[in-house]
Amino acid sequence: MRLTKKKVIYVVNVDWFFISHRLPLALEAKKRGYDVVIATTNTGRFKELEDLGFELFDLKIKRSGTNPLNEFFSIIKLIKTLKKVKPTVIHNVTLKMSIYSSIATRFVKINKVINAISGLGYNFTADRKTQTQKIINTLMKFAFNKRGFSFIFQNPDDLKLFQKLNFDVGNKFCLIKGAGIDLDKFNFSERRSRNVVSFILTARMLKDKGISEFIIASKVVSINYPNTRFILVGDIDKENPASFKEDELKNELQGANIEWLGHRNDILELLQDSDVMVFPSYREGLPKSLIEAAAMGLPIITTDTIGCKDCVDEGINGFLVPVGNSTILAEKMIYLIENPAIIEKMGKASRIKAMKEFSLSMVIEKTFELYD
Repeated sequence: MRLTKKKVIYVVNVDWFFISHRLPLALEAKKRGYDVVIATTNTGRFKELEDLGFELFDLKIKRSGTNPLNEFFSIIKLIKTLKKVKPTVIHNVTLKMSIYSSIATRFVKINKVINAISGLGYNFTADRKTQTQKIINTLMKFAFNKRGFSFIFQNPDDLKLFQKLNFDVGNKFCLIKGAGIDLDKFNFSERRSRNVVSFILTARMLKDKGISEFIIASKVVSINYPNTRFILVGDIDKENPASFKEDELKNELQGANIEWLGHRNDILELLQDSDVMVFPSYREGLPKSLIEAAAMGLPIITTDTIGCKDCVDEGINGFLVPVGNSTILAEKMIYLIENPAIIEKMGKASRIKAMKEFSLSMVIEKTFELYD
């Protein structure tokens, strides 16, 4: 009897997101004997993936596309790709790709379909009730109203929301906290002896990442602590409707003691040179920025909201502040400036939390339980 070769296809919106969040998983799949195929949109990083031996399909999908005809053809393209690849496992990443790919599987038989919902995104932030959200809800009901899917959620709130929508009938729901972090690479870093406290925020320059709150809070802190360092790392995301325009952000930064570094590839080194991670986002899946900071031993100040709150034990490894409240955010920053010993203590607690909850090896093992 001829055995079917194990083959997994990762369906992801863009190549850079795959490299940032799912590459270790794909490399592990190769190591375990899977043929690995990646269907995503080429933004210029396909060569990196080709050099690693992956088979690639360019989907040319816009992350925030809303043209019905274009979106329909995106699903058609996925159907054709799946028919050609004939995978034994399909691993969809992000809500949009999970919806489109799940619809495609109505026309192509796949043994195992895994939908990784890495946060519900812009249209589910706060109480935003838009026509787009209504369309997404309708598409979700059509795409996921089928037995045999496995869903991965990064936080319990998103999981509960899906259960309320009755998508768990005949499907498997699994909680896996984030994409995982390599604890050897992002190792605990002792705080260097210095008089100046350095606060860092790493994120795409989106309004719902709390960039404005960080800027306002920095100005308040600088009144009495003018030597404090504030570092903003991340680029404009032109395809995201919540993104700042470059001139808009530069205008907000006027008068602020903030170094905006843009996109950087040396995040590890930047975290080593920082003391506290600040991340005042409005909603997340489980932020990679926070699990990286925790692994490196940084205290975290973030918002008491979905996804973010799962990275902080209040008063142990950081603080939770209300969404949109730059005043309390500034107060927590000032508290840590005035209590440097707390920075040390909370930093060690962050590392312990990362080891217990966010390790890459743990994420990989839990994911492959769904594959095998």
